[in-house]
Amino acid sequence: MSFDAKSLNPTFSYLDDAAKAHHQVWYLDAVTAYDHIAVTLAGAPEGARALAARYRGSQHLVGAFGRGRLADGYARNEIKTLHAGYDVLYKGKGEVLSASGALQQGARQISHDAFSNLITGQQIVAYPKSTTITRWVRAATRSWP
Repeated sequence: MSFDAKSLNPTFSYLDDAAKAHHQVWYLDAVTAYDHIAVTLAGAPEGARALAARYRGSQHLVGAFGRGRLADGYARNEIKTLHAGYDVLYKGKGEVLSASGALQQGARQISHDAFSNLITGQQIVAYPKSTTITRWVRAATRSWP
């Protein structure tokens, strides 16, 4: 993942070997939500002092709003933590399951421009980790001569 300094959006690219195609992915996260909130509030008519959003499953977006629904230091601090969420990774095939690994929060570092109140850079320093479910298949029985 890299952070595009012009658009202030995270992006990454990958090569799809099967389709022989290069893909460029742009996505919105808590940092871009913070920047959108900061720009919206800065240009809002007088009297508009906060924003609200309907929760759609992203703890990261909720953190971008911060306390009081403002783009402020509290919100910037909140989005430094990448929440693990409830995703589960599955490995293998079979009917016997074993679980390993506890949820671990991730972390990001941000650069903030106080004049514009925009986050101008981010770096993921630790990705969140999920629990892994390993599926096992019963070993084939050996036949003895």
